[in-house]
Amino acid sequence: SRRFAGAVLRGGPALFPRPAAARAAVPRRQATGMAFPPETLPGRACACFCGTSGLVGIISIIVTLASIKTLGPEDQFVIHDLDGKYVVNGPTRQVFNPFRTKELRKALRIGNLEYVRIKDSLTGDVRVVPGHARVFLGAYEEHEPIQQKI
Repeated sequence: SRRFAGAVLRGGPALFPRPAAARAAVPRRQATGMAFPPETLPGRACACFCGTSGLVGIISIIVTLASIKTLGPEDQFVIHDLDGKYVVNGPTRQVFNPFRTKELRKALRIGNLEYVRIKDSLTGDVRVVPGHARVFLGAYEEHEPIQQKI
C-alpha cells in the first residue's frame, strides 16, 4: 500500500506522493483500538460532562421559571398532591411544583340579595353563605348555583 497525502491507497501508484521530510514530520499513532488517542480522553470527558451539566442547568431554569405563577385577588389554585388536595388563594406570586396537577378557579361573588349553598364532598357538610361576599371554596368543596333571597 502507498500513502496519498496522508491517506493509504491500496494498489496503484501514488499520484502525489509526499516528500520524505513531510512523512517524517507526521507522528504515527499507535494502534490502541480506541476511537480517540488516550491523551485526548480526559479533555473530551471534561467537555462532555460540562456540556451535559450545562444542558441540565438550562432545563432546570426553564422548568423553575415556568412554575412561577401569579394569582389575582379572585383566583384560587387547587393543587392535587400525593396526600390529597389543598388550595392556595390569591393574590400571591408563588413557585408551584411543576409535577403536581393544578386547577385554577375563581372565587364566588355573591350579591346583597343572593346566597349560595356549599357542600364539602369529603365530609358531607353543607354550609350556606349569605350575600354580599367573596367566597373561596375549600379543596373538597363544591357549590350549587347562586340563589336569590326571598
